[in-house]
Amino acid sequence: MINACQVTLEYIHSIRVMEVVMSEELMQVTLSVDVPHLGTRIKAAREKSGMSPTKIAAMADMSTANLYRIESEDTKSIPWDTLKRLGEALGEDFNAEVKAALRDISET
Repeated sequence: MINACQVTLEYIHSIRVMEVVMSEELMQVTLSVDVPHLGTRIKAAREKSGMSPTKIAAMADMSTANLYRIESEDTKSIPWDTLKRLGEALGEDFNAEVKAALRDISET
């Protein structure tokens, strides 16, 4: 039985990489997938929403500075729950792209 699942997106240059860490007592599995230009898409969704970066950051329970780092793809990682909260604040499903990339890996 899996006790916890943690997903982290990391940037490698302009490409985001996702790590899924599933823990079962002493077992750990890590997967990585590419989700290109995710920061750019988050910024476009924010601009389309008409809401200020400060408001979106507050809705996603994060700092405005962190939101800017994600949008400019200057950050090294973004936790899965942060991505989910950003999607909820912006009315977008960024997780769909991540899930699709994970499905592609599982099919190979």
